[in-house]
Amino acid sequence: MAWVSSREFLTLKNFCIEKDKNVLHQKVTRAKVKQKRVVRFGEYFFIFSYTQGIGRGGRVLRIWDEPFSSEEEAQSFYEREVLGGALEMSAKNKDHLSGSASNGGLLSGGGGSAGGSVGAGLGGGGSAGGSALLSGGSALLGVEGIKPSVYDRSYLLALEKQRVVQEWNRAKKEKMRAKDFIYALNAKGEYSFELSENKLFAWLRAYKQGGLEALRDTRGKNRNGENKIKELECEELVVSLIKASKGGVNLNSMHRALHILLHREGKFDFEVFNSRRGEAVSYSVLRRFVQEWLRKHPMSKKLIEKGSDSVVSSFAPAVGEARRGITLNEIVEIDGSSLDLIIDAREYAEMLGVSVEGEWQKRFTLIQLIDTYSKVRSFFICESENKLGVARAIAKYISKFGKPKIIRGDNGRAFVSQDVQACLENLGIEYERTPAYSGWCKPFVEKSFGTLQNHLMEWMKGYIGHSVSQRQAIEFFFDRKERRLKRGHKTHLENLHLLSELNVILDDYVEAVLLNSYDEALGVSPREAFESKRNEARAIHEYELSAKLLPAMKRSVGKEGVSVGGYKWVHPKMFEHSSIYITQNINNLYQSFVFDLEMNFLGEAVIKDGNDPLVAEMAQSAKREHQKRLRAIKKGVEASRKEVEEGFLEGVRKIKEGATRIEPPKLKPLNSVMEREVKLKEASEGGELEKYTLSKNLQKSKKDYSWEACVLNKA
Repeated sequence: MAWVSSREFLTLKNFCIEKDKNVLHQKVTRAKVKQKRVVRFGEYFFIFSYTQGIGRGGRVLRIWDEPFSSEEEAQSFYEREVLGGALEMSAKNKDHLSGSASNGGLLSGGGGSAGGSVGAGLGGGGSAGGSALLSGGSALLGVEGIKPSVYDRSYLLALEKQRVVQEWNRAKKEKMRAKDFIYALNAKGEYSFELSENKLFAWLRAYKQGGLEALRDTRGKNRNGENKIKELECEELVVSLIKASKGGVNLNSMHRALHILLHREGKFDFEVFNSRRGEAVSYSVLRRFVQEWLRKHPMSKKLIEKGSDSVVSSFAPAVGEARRGITLNEIVEIDGSSLDLIIDAREYAEMLGVSVEGEWQKRFTLIQLIDTYSKVRSFFICESENKLGVARAIAKYISKFGKPKIIRGDNGRAFVSQDVQACLENLGIEYERTPAYSGWCKPFVEKSFGTLQNHLMEWMKGYIGHSVSQRQAIEFFFDRKERRLKRGHKTHLENLHLLSELNVILDDYVEAVLLNSYDEALGVSPREAFESKRNEARAIHEYELSAKLLPAMKRSVGKEGVSVGGYKWVHPKMFEHSSIYITQNINNLYQSFVFDLEMNFLGEAVIKDGNDPLVAEMAQSAKREHQKRLRAIKKGVEASRKEVEEGFLEGVRKIKEGATRIEPPKLKPLNSVMEREVKLKEASEGGELEKYTLSKNLQKSKKDYSWEACVLNKA
C-alpha cells in the first residue's frame, strides 16, 4: 500500500491511460469542489492528495492504491491516517508535529499566544489569534483591528501568507523539515491556496524585505487608462457593441466602431483616430473590458458565439432526473440523426436498378432506440428518416431486446405518420410525444448519439466532421484546384465504406463496446443490466412482427379473393368472411398475412407470381426514381420548347431586318389633270417647290443700301 501517481494508478488497475486519465481528473476536481478527498472510480473508492511537483507552484496528483468498498470507509481512513500524518512522516518529525502545547508545533494540542500557532486548536482551544489552518480562515478575524471586508482580496491573501510565514518560523525552530511542514499544512486544506517550497521561500524573502505590503499581489493594479471607458461614460455603448456581435466578438472591428459612435455623440473626433494621431480608448483597455464582461456574463457569451441551442444545452437547470423506466423496456426513447459520414452507396443503387460508374457518395440517416432502464440500444441505417426506416428500426430493437411498453419520441414527420402510428398500434405499443425542439425531454438517446458519433465515426473512412467548421477544415485539406475538380462527387474522400460494411461495423461496435461499457448511473454495464431482467422481456415471433410492421388494410372478399397492389390474394379461410384485414411483409411484398376483423391471424395469402422477393424500400425508391427521371425529362422538354420558341421569333426578326422589300408597281397617268398632280407631287417630293418658295422670300427680304436708293427713298 503506497501513494502512486495518477498514471501509475491507472496502469495498476488496468485502466486505459489515454481515455480514463481525463475522467479521473474530472472526478478529482468535482470532489475538491465538494471539499472531499475521496473519489469513486469504477466499483471502488480511493483517496487522493497532491504533492510537490516540478516547477514553481507545480504539484502532482497521487492516489492511495488501496481500494475501499464505501465512501465512509475511505473518508475515515483519510481523516485517521492522512490528516493524522501517519503515512508520510518520520518518527522524529511526527514528535514535532504532535508535541505538547508548550512547543507551539503545527499540530500541537494546546493553546498558543494571541498570535499563536496555525495548528493550535486541534485538541484544545487556542487564544484570540487561533488557527487559520483549522478554523477555516478565522485567523484573519483574530487580528485585532482588522476587518477583512474592508480590504480587497489581495490584502486578505497577504494576511494568509503572513500567517504561513510566521508559522514556518516557529516550526523551523523545532527543526521541522520544510516538506513535512508543507505536507501537514496542505493536508488540512484550510487555506485558499496549496503551499509549495517555492512559494514558501519566496514569501519568506518578500516578508523579510518589505513586510506585509510586500506579500500583496499588485499585478494589474497600475495599468494606465484602465478607467478610460468609465471616464468617457461609454460602458453601455461598449456593452451594446458586444451584444450586437454576430458569431463572436471581433475586437479590431469593435475598436473602430466604438470611435465612430463616439464621434457621433461628439465625444471624440474620428479623424484623429483615422489618421492614427490618437485614440479615445486604447485597444488593450477595450480588450480587457470585453474579456471581463464576457467572463461575468457566460450565458451572453455562449449566445453570441454558439446560439440559443448551445445556451440551453449548457445553462438549462438540471433539476431532478429525467423520467426513466423502473423496469426493462418500460420506456424506450427513439430519434434519428444524420451520420457524420459519407458512404459508397453502389449497392443501394444496384438495388434500385440505377447504374453508376465508380462510387455513388451518399449520406445516410441513423435511427436509434435505447431503453431508459438498462441503456441497451440498437441502431438502424436508412436512406432518410422515413416511415419504413422507423418501422425497420423498431423491428430490429424488438427482435434483439423485446417489445417495449412505451416509445418516447419527438413530433418528427416520420414518427407521427399514420403508418408508423398504425404499426405501433398493431404491436400494442404506446407512443409518447415530447415537445418540439426539446432534446432534454429524451436525454438518453441524445447522449448516445453523441457518444457514437464522437467515438466511432471520427475514426471511420468518409468522416466529414460534426460541424460546418470541421467539414470546411477537412475539405480544405485539398487545394483549390482539387476542390474544383470533384467530378460530381460530394467530397474528395475515397475508398469509402459500403453500406453493408458499415452495418456490420456498427453492430459489432455496439455489441462489443457500448453494451459492455461500465455505466456510472447503473453501476454495471448495459448488458449486465439487461441480463438481470431478461425474463421480463417479451419476444415477438418474426412472422408476427413482419405482419404488423406495415398498416393493415381492410378489404372485401370477392370470388377471386382480395386485391392489393395490383395482385389477387387468396387464402382458404378468407372466404369464410365477407371482409378481412391484410398486411404485406415489409421484406417481401409478394407475401401477405390475413387477419379477421378481430385481428385473429388466419394465415399467409399467396399469389401466382409471388416467388421473387420485393422489398418495400425497393418498390418505393423505384417509384421515386421513376418520378425523378420523369420530372427531369419534362424539365428538359420545357426548357427546349422555350428556347426554340424564343430563338425562332428572334431569327424571324433578324431576317426581316436584313431582307430586301418588294416595291409595288407605279400607276400611269390617265389624263392631264392626273399628269399635273403627278408632276406637282414629284416636284414637292424632289424639293423644287420648297426651293422656289425660299428664293421668293429671300428676294422680298433683301434691302438695297446703295447711294441712289437712299436718295430716292428720301425723295
